[in-house]
Amino acid sequence: MKILGITAEFNPFHNGHQYFLKEARKKSQADVVIVALSGNFVQRGEPAIVDKFTRADAALINGADLVVEMPTISCLSSSFEYAFGAVNILIHLGCNAIAFGSETTNQEYLRKAAYVIDHCQKYSMEYSTPAYIRDLNAAIYQKIKSGISYPAALYGSIEECFPEIKEAFSGANSKLAIEYIRSINATNRIYHTDKDIELIPIQRVGNEHDSREIDIENHYASATRIRELLSANDSITGLIPSNLSEAFANNLLTADKYINLNDFSEILNYKLLNEYFRCHGNNYLFLNNLKNIHGSSKELTMRIFRFIESREKFTDFDQFCKTIKTKNVTLSHVKRFLLCLLLDLKSPAISLANQSAENNIDSYTISKPYARILGFNKTGIKYLHDFKETEDIDNITLITKAADYKDLLNDDIHASDVYISMCNSKGIDLQDDFRHNLIIKKH
Repeated sequence: MKILGITAEFNPFHNGHQYFLKEARKKSQADVVIVALSGNFVQRGEPAIVDKFTRADAALINGADLVVEMPTISCLSSSFEYAFGAVNILIHLGCNAIAFGSETTNQEYLRKAAYVIDHCQKYSMEYSTPAYIRDLNAAIYQKIKSGISYPAALYGSIEECFPEIKEAFSGANSKLAIEYIRSINATNRIYHTDKDIELIPIQRVGNEHDSREIDIENHYASATRIRELLSANDSITGLIPSNLSEAFANNLLTADKYINLNDFSEILNYKLLNEYFRCHGNNYLFLNNLKNIHGSSKELTMRIFRFIESREKFTDFDQFCKTIKTKNVTLSHVKRFLLCLLLDLKSPAISLANQSAENNIDSYTISKPYARILGFNKTGIKYLHDFKETEDIDNITLITKAADYKDLLNDDIHASDVYISMCNSKGIDLQDDFRHNLIIKKH
């Protein structure tokens, strides 16, 4: 039985996503398609412009059989932790194939790139480092020293040292594909398994990941461009599938209902001031209080402290991110960190994730994940019924009955409550996670 896993944000769901789901099922000949979907906050460090249940509905209408929610902590993480959070759930749900969009479908290049990155990081602190890894790390160090962010330095250095696999870094989707491969390998190491997961790369069509162009002939536009059009109150007619639900369309009608980062400006400003005065303006206490926030670094925390101490004017969330950003840190990382601060995401599980990202993942044991079910169709519920007897994963359909995961779910519930509160204030009527029904399709 072919069980296909897909990681997605669908922020918002558009024609390119519809094409991807169709091609992934066709190419894989899957019996069941499972989507691990980002929750109400996404990996670029922003709130989703459409809530998770509405996006899950769009996925089920367009080819998914089962949609599960990724934990908020995974969504607000680096590309590797994001990929690992999804892949870990999908593999434990029985997926034996993983599909992803990519600018290149050359698996040899993608696998070699994953191998190089894993070994670059594995040997980074060891004296027995192979010569080619020493050369690569030296190149990375020089680029970071010149003011380039770590991801850019890593990819740029690999392209220079291994020009034969340059194609693997041809776009944002290809780079994320590399992280999916690394995550599959990491999952096998952590759980001491040797699962052979088939890779199903789907050639990206239309424009690039963050392109501002629109393919008018084929009605393709990137999610980035669609969000910009919505923000400017421009039409997106023809750019999203016509079969989407009325709720999905209604949530995208006007700019005043477009949820964006700046909607959380006042909450963030309050949180920052509260943290500052809670430590009585002491920079050591401030650093200590924020050190366990996911994505924290001494440099970022000190820049926040100095901003508050100098009494500079806080204008909005977006501008503040740009103000404290440094050359060595991506803007997305800053956004994710500030959202984690706003949501107070600093559980022990986060520390584990951080240490895993430090490339010593083999030495850690991670408990089995849980799958928060958002929706399913007849094929999906039948698969869940047949699969539920295994001990690989616990499927959660009702939060009130998820006592074993209550502590782990609190972060997700908190994040949803904050998001829903903001949506309601903008006239979007959403129910909280305790009241919202699962999305059930009868086809």
